[in-house]
Amino acid sequence: MRKTKNISQQAESKYHFFLCAYIQNELDTFFPLIINKFSERARINDSREEQKQKLEELEDNSKLKLGFGYDIKWKPTINSKNKGEVTLPQNIYFQNTDNYLKFINKTSDFKEFKHIYALVISEMPQLKEWILKNSLELTAQKEKWIDLLKICKYFLAKHIPDNKLYIRELPIEIHTKFIEGDKKNKSKKLIISSLLNSILPKNKINQKYTGISNHNFEKRFFLNYDKTLIRFRILDKNLYINNLSDISILPNEFFKLNIDCENVLIAENLMNVLTFPKVENSIIIWGKGNRVNTIKSAKWLADKKIYYWGDIDTWGLHILSSLREHYKNAKSILMTKRIFESHKKYVVQEEKSNTQIPKNLTCEENILFNFLLSLAKEKKENRLEQEHILQTELETVLKQLE
Repeated sequence: MRKTKNISQQAESKYHFFLCAYIQNELDTFFPLIINKFSERARINDSREEQKQKLEELEDNSKLKLGFGYDIKWKPTINSKNKGEVTLPQNIYFQNTDNYLKFINKTSDFKEFKHIYALVISEMPQLKEWILKNSLELTAQKEKWIDLLKICKYFLAKHIPDNKLYIRELPIEIHTKFIEGDKKNKSKKLIISSLLNSILPKNKINQKYTGISNHNFEKRFFLNYDKTLIRFRILDKNLYINNLSDISILPNEFFKLNIDCENVLIAENLMNVLTFPKVENSIIIWGKGNRVNTIKSAKWLADKKIYYWGDIDTWGLHILSSLREHYKNAKSILMTKRIFESHKKYVVQEEKSNTQIPKNLTCEENILFNFLLSLAKEKKENRLEQEHILQTELETVLKQLE
């Protein structure tokens, strides 16, 4: 017959602890396993009809009727009001391993678990503590353990934390996309990360990075990755590098440059960067959001005049504030209330405004920020994207730079 749902769920919830007891050779003390203690008040308050139905269902799914599963411990209960003396369950329990596993349909799973556990521990005894915390993963990952062990052995004994190798370059005899496949599995636990965190010494883990976003897996375990390029245009022909004006290079290569310019402009929108007019002694960098935090390590920018041009919204002003943490004298261009008001037909509403007050804004910029925030609170349009600003406004600003 159908198992009672409540008992079945409670029994299955103990399976992890059963596996841990097996690992620690404690099954003798694990049983008898009590999984349900009945409330005496609830039992007495049931009507006689409800009581009878529940007891029948309980007995029909017990070891007494099925030949396996749980036993029932009974206790006489006196109800002096209207029921007299009745016999009711005190608790249900599993007497041994066979009865328990057969009831939760885990007999074959446990057999598989023992086989995989023996394999893993014989290869890497260091994983015992990890298995005690993640026992259900042994059979969940049953087809992957040969490769998972190869990865663990490589990182533990051979990997040099020098950030030079890409994932696919690792000298491990596994499918080239095996590790990347685990990284993309966002709906489930990241097994490889979890395993490496468990067995690697501190000097082989960069504790600053967690998770997998922004290449944090690679950063955490000292691997190379596809780094974001810094794209910039040289606006003065006299400053071209090998006749190149539009350049995209790795951050560490950008840091080593020393372009003899006077002005460094930063614009958020790529099209604004590509269509930016020629300006003497100047370059323009594609800001692309938080890219300003990438260029902070370029020491050669320290003595340049830096100008930031972003969207007129709460996020754009936060990026400006962030830029000033590295370059205190950075100035904004075309980010004023006058520009916002004169381009109202292009203004839209931010999806989600940044309500935190920026630290590094001028008095005028703070007024603009609070103005935009007040519009957001009133659910009004508070965002002007920079690509909508008239070219004549830009030309006026650039004349002041010459």
